[in-house]
Amino acid sequence: MQEGKRPITIGFFFSLGHSSVVLAASLVIALTASSLQQRFPRLTDVGGVVGTLISVLFLIAIAIINLFVLASVYRLFRRVRRGRPVPRRN
Repeated sequence: MQEGKRPITIGFFFSLGHSSVVLAASLVIALTASSLQQRFPRLTDVGGVVGTLISVLFLIAIAIINLFVLASVYRLFRRVRRGRPVPRRN
């Protein structure tokens, strides 16, 4: 851009490289999972339970964070409604 040229092909090659890496990683993960499933059939059951627990804990953590944010926004809303100034952050 400093030379006055438009960087059209840079974005194309970046997205092409990125999608190639994502596709290759997905393929490796799929092949590894298939191989492990055939070698360790009990791993599927344990993995299902562990995966579900991780998902539940993550969603509960996000819900708790959202409750804190909601409470903060509500306190700020009440403050503004009463005519008090909004505190500025530095």
